Amino acid sequence: MKTFIIGKNSNLSISLKKNILNTEIISLSNKKDIEKIKKYKKKFNIIFNNFYPVFLLNNLDIGSLKNFYKKSINENIELLEDLNFKYINKILYSSSSSVYGSFDNNQETADTFNRRLYSSVKLSNEKLFLNISKKKKVECKILRIFNIYGGKKDNFSFIKKVTDVKSNGGVININNSGKAVRDFIHVNDIAKIYSLLLKKNNIKEDILDIGSGVGIKIFDLVKFISLKNNQINFVKNKINEQKISIADMRWLSKIKKNFAFISIEKFIKEKIKNKKIKSKNIFRYPFKNKNTLENIKEGSVIYGFGNAGKQIFEELKNRKENVICFIDDNIKFQNKVYKNTQIFSYERFLSIHSNYKINKVILSIPSLDINKEKQIIDKLKKESFDVRSLPNKKFLNSDHIALNDLKYLNLERILKLKDFRFEKINQFENKKILVTGAGGSIGSEVCRQLSKFPVKKIFALDHSEINLYNFQNQLSYKEKIKFILEDIRNIDSLEYLIRKEKFDIIIHCAAYKHLNILEKNPIQAFTNNTLATYDLCNLSIKYMSSFLLISTDKAVKPKSVLGYSKFAAEKIVTYLASKRLKKNQYINIVRFGNVIGSSGSAIPNFIDQINYNKPITVTDKKVTRYFMSINQACYLILKTFELKLNEKVFILDMGNSIKIIDIINHLIKFKKSITPSYKPYIIQTGLRQGEKIHEELFYNNKKKISKLKKIFVESLKFKNRVDPIKFLKLGRLYKSRNDNKKMLILLKKFCLEN
Repeated sequence: MKTFIIGKNSNLSISLKKNILNTEIISLSNKKDIEKIKKYKKKFNIIFNNFYPVFLLNNLDIGSLKNFYKKSINENIELLEDLNFKYINKILYSSSSSVYGSFDNNQETADTFNRRLYSSVKLSNEKLFLNISKKKKVECKILRIFNIYGGKKDNFSFIKKVTDVKSNGGVININNSGKAVRDFIHVNDIAKIYSLLLKKNNIKEDILDIGSGVGIKIFDLVKFISLKNNQINFVKNKINEQKISIADMRWLSKIKKNFAFISIEKFIKEKIKNKKIKSKNIFRYPFKNKNTLENIKEGSVIYGFGNAGKQIFEELKNRKENVICFIDDNIKFQNKVYKNTQIFSYERFLSIHSNYKINKVILSIPSLDINKEKQIIDKLKKESFDVRSLPNKKFLNSDHIALNDLKYLNLERILKLKDFRFEKINQFENKKILVTGAGGSIGSEVCRQLSKFPVKKIFALDHSEINLYNFQNQLSYKEKIKFILEDIRNIDSLEYLIRKEKFDIIIHCAAYKHLNILEKNPIQAFTNNTLATYDLCNLSIKYMSSFLLISTDKAVKPKSVLGYSKFAAEKIVTYLASKRLKKNQYINIVRFGNVIGSSGSAIPNFIDQINYNKPITVTDKKVTRYFMSINQACYLILKTFELKLNEKVFILDMGNSIKIIDIINHLIKFKKSITPSYKPYIIQTGLRQGEKIHEELFYNNKKKISKLKKIFVESLKFKNRVDPIKFLKLGRLYKSRNDNKKMLILLKKFCLEN
């Protein structure tokens, strides 16, 4: 089937013609080209890839507006009027990711670079094509393209600019210190995706993102290319732009699994004719938040700035929900700020509320009498606000279950979580402590608890900027913590940091831990979980730091890639422990099972499925797991330092293992108590590859209780202490060859060696 591509001077059009068979590029400025389409009497596809040149946007003024609208929308309308729609198979319209965040009620700044004008016309075209295609019953897809690079006519992209500066000299301007995260996609990848869309007929969505599905920070990209300081101009004036812009490409995986995107690192090396860039791959930020047209602050409002209001504020912040403001009728609180959140009078709130998306207003004045409470609720509801009060039955009067409902859910009983007293730990006074994976569930809680002790300094290290940012905002003891954005796989940077700071203790929490993802990525499991542990433990010994590895029950008699990588790490740490340089340098391991509330744990997943009436998925109703609360687990991790033992595996006392189905039934029972009409639907999906019916905490069952009742001690004794050097050398080799198959065999073999 023939495909007509509208837009003769387009970089994308050239690539589309290369990748799609039987295509012809035409110009709407050429009458002969237009006649070709009008007279074509067979089924055809049409791709609208025409628009006013982006590189001319900055200079757009009143004199060129007529031509701008002609090229951007009027010519499209004229063609659509003349087309015979009975011959059209599919329409693809090339839109832009710039439409996201283009509705911004809070910004009053001038549209200096005409970007809002550009996005508004793109959006108008989207509405135009969808409207007409629906009426004419023709399939139409709106494709919102993110940051294109590559191709013969790439004269505008950021990648083009930065590689030109590297090759030819000059200066690149960087806005907002390069903190923006952008999704870059090669023009040929876009063309291949367009080709797929023309062939596939089972895609329900009318509007699709087109990008790589991951983001790269501008600063990281500039750092990768190794520009000199005099080649970078950080623009001093702050530019209003979206901080994170990443395409939602989940739809693509449904029609094409493992789509191979062109490597931006490889492209850059070839472009600047320098394949010897020493930098590793640029860190990618995964897609997280849905892209929206409105760049508008969204969240809840708390009515009442008293103790109850402050408690709700903290609760919402812990849930990572945004609080827009407080309302209080007491004049002494009005126009003040609490933890960067303003306190307004009701009248002032009414005057500004249209600038925000208010999810709910929470009335938090428990002392109000019934009549006064009714008056406030009535006036709020007159303005169409969703009003929640604070009844005794359920926090925030919501039928959604949350982990914070533990005291209502009584999960402590079903999980047999016994309370125990938290006492001061006296091992950290005036100590400098490095915590890796500090943005994760375990690492962040370890840092929180450490910050309450008289430590000298805590260094919170994580590779995720977003995790560190969120963690930093939640902390109340920030003065004790230094935040470090770094990857544990970057051995040179780690050595510099450890040599410079001379840490007393390193607590290694960083790890990849999602079982089903790692099954397909043995190389990444080895690199992050095993090799990085070896490097970090080696450095701790070299620079006289105590070292504690956080491990998992998956490492005991492993059957999964996660388990192999973590048990290999345990063996390596045990081997290195014998090489420590001083007696009071402690090299140990802590092993435990599931932690309630940690990222990726089962219970939050079940809660989400119940809250949104989805099928509740359990792999097998016989599956059992060990559970512990996150604060208990992290307290016991730190408590192990009081034992002053070496070359040990400490196993936390997690009680008896619990049937997962019992937890699900308990959650269902609680849901029905607040929503009697709720009807659960449980599906058994079958065990995933590498998953066990029952996890174990002890490797050889030769456990003994320590002097601390909640901590067991196990010594990993092997017939021959396994030297990991050969194993690591082979692992690095298979990593360089990208050989996942051999890597998996190597991990299994090393774990079986005794």
